[in-house]
Amino acid sequence: MLSKRFKIGNRPRIEYIYKKGRRVSGRFFQLRYLPNRLAFCRFSLIMPSKLGILAVERNKIRRRFYEAIRLGLQRVPKMTQTCYDVAVLLSRHAAQAGFAAIKQEILNSIKKLPS
Repeated sequence: MLSKRFKIGNRPRIEYIYKKGRRVSGRFFQLRYLPNRLAFCRFSLIMPSKLGILAVERNKIRRRFYEAIRLGLQRVPKMTQTCYDVAVLLSRHAAQAGFAAIKQEILNSIKKLPS
């Protein structure tokens, strides 16, 4: 699981990222990102309630994505000189995706972020 330090906690910052941020799209999600002044990247998942009928299903999807992000950051430790605040908007295809596919897509998207 991704540490709380690497999560964006406040809603105004997420809304700001969504309005002003740049976009990278994947099969299962869309990344919105903005540079931050911290020494590490922070992430937030935005999950429509339509993705899973039950909260249990939504939590399972959320855990998979946070774990894939954590592993992706370990594989590419210093991928960029700039650190970002990243909002991940999940699509409806995310519910059917397997962990390996999610992990690969996250890794590809992290590599697309500018240096």
